[in-house]
Amino acid sequence: MKKYSFLLTGLLQLFVIASKAQNECGSVFNPQTIQTLDPNRYNRYIQLEQHIANYIASLNGNGSESLINPNSTIIIPVVVHVLHNGEPIGVGNNIADVQIQSQIDVLNEDFRRLNADRVNTPAAFTGVAADPNFEFRLACIDPNGNATNGIHRVQTNITAFTVQFNNNGSVNEQATRIKFTAQGGTDAWATDRYLNMWVCNIAPSPNGQLLGYAQFPFDFATSPNTDGVVMLNTAFGRVGNLRFQYDQGRTTTHEVGHWLNLFHIWGDDGTACTGSDQCDDTPNQGGANQSNCPGFPQVSCNNGPNGDMFMNYMDYTIDGCKNIYTQGQTNRMRAVFANGGPRAAFINNYFRLNDPTTNAVCTNTTISAVNPMCLPITWSISGPATITPAGNSAIVTRNGDGTVTVTATAGGYFDSKTIYVGVPAPPTIVGLNYDRWCGTYVEAGCTHPAGATNYIWDLNYGQVTGEGDYFYQAPLVYNPMVGFTYYNYLSVRAQNACGTSDPTTVSLTVGPVPARCGGGMQLMLSPNPTTGMLTVQTTDNSEFTKLFIVDKLGQLRKQFTYAASKKVTINVSDLPADIYLVRALINNTLVTVSFIKQ
Repeated sequence: MKKYSFLLTGLLQLFVIASKAQNECGSVFNPQTIQTLDPNRYNRYIQLEQHIANYIASLNGNGSESLINPNSTIIIPVVVHVLHNGEPIGVGNNIADVQIQSQIDVLNEDFRRLNADRVNTPAAFTGVAADPNFEFRLACIDPNGNATNGIHRVQTNITAFTVQFNNNGSVNEQATRIKFTAQGGTDAWATDRYLNMWVCNIAPSPNGQLLGYAQFPFDFATSPNTDGVVMLNTAFGRVGNLRFQYDQGRTTTHEVGHWLNLFHIWGDDGTACTGSDQCDDTPNQGGANQSNCPGFPQVSCNNGPNGDMFMNYMDYTIDGCKNIYTQGQTNRMRAVFANGGPRAAFINNYFRLNDPTTNAVCTNTTISAVNPMCLPITWSISGPATITPAGNSAIVTRNGDGTVTVTATAGGYFDSKTIYVGVPAPPTIVGLNYDRWCGTYVEAGCTHPAGATNYIWDLNYGQVTGEGDYFYQAPLVYNPMVGFTYYNYLSVRAQNACGTSDPTTVSLTVGPVPARCGGGMQLMLSPNPTTGMLTVQTTDNSEFTKLFIVDKLGQLRKQFTYAASKKVTINVSDLPADIYLVRALINNTLVTVSFIKQ
């Protein structure tokens, strides 16, 4: 039933709803009450409702194409955490494997409409009955890549877990303790790829026995570590020590419906007839049909002649009464797996390769797959390496240098990863720029060959000048003892964990130093480099009338005027450390020499 006008119910109604819900299910959600008590949670709910509306529009051809093929089966890997007190398997809280498997069988029947009792659906409702097209499989690989049967048994000293609720009607997970190893329960497996089911003894409350509860998908983003379903061990499966009338596994079908974003069919408004489960094809209903199986029709909220859909899995009728999900409910459940939905990661995690653990393979490495359903894998490789399959992983062995692509296929899924093996190729020098006349700087960058993680630059005469993919240095500094030294090449090598490439070298063409750059020792600077004071003098009795300090970008930084001088000392301590030019006006000619400010 879906309605768009609601009455604000208030706090009192919430507590009434919660107390009634604890007779069976702890997953209570009334939007109007949540809007008042927890606006942030309400906003998450509204955002998901918009996502669902967009998904349904896409099914009707009115929106962008959905990621999920409407006819495809969505497969859900399941881990069942059995919390027990040390009993042998099959005794007490330590329920048997066959009981667990019977519950998986029930889910696969109910969520494919293969349940034998589907024939009991009244003819008035068969037109909206649907196959949600979900399949549930016990996981065969745990989050660490180890083999598992999907049943995780954990001994605890807690004989019965008490479930506590927040004021907004949601379960207080921190106080409940079931989902935390440190509090006597057990932590969830990765909730973006496993449906976690905790099966345990739940302590009765003053209002009755809680049979189970689930976390809604709009709470996943804020509480991923508690996502999943909790079930009373005597209401789980259809064989074993089970409660009368809750012995056919339908309580878990109900709770998994919540995990898939279904609400109670009457809208959790008590008996006010104002709530909604947000589905157009479920009749408006005046409260839960609890702990019984009414005769058809069961009329409430003026919903005759067909009355309540009390046989819907999201009502509170006994297990033997439930037998239907509708098309509207199916669309809501499948929407959360569409692109952008809170459970889309399940689709992405059906099968994929993990990222390589190294940037370069020098000898060999292992690449592993996320394969929670243990699909058979076919491996292939291209490039200078060989591959040796090893179940859910494969060993890549280097036999050359270059890029390798590893591809794995499993069922209808495939994934590939690119790995670099061996030493990188030499990089190419790009953006070379230098002052060929006065030798004030050399700068260059380099390309990034595959597999490279570092770069080593050299000027000739064996000077290693630094690392990184960009190079800058002032190669020419005048020394009055030896004059100018000319660097005539620049080289770069790429490096990774496997070694260093051959160098790539370019020539630097620097001709004889002209007079304006200090040629013939017409102008001498000392000390050079300097930290503060710089002496400027001519070497041929020439006189200068002006001095200019210019940075390497040509910007004037200082200037001085003299009557006629052969030697002066100037203060450059306020200049940042860098390469600068001194330009002296001698006989109306600018003579330029570089210096380094440290």
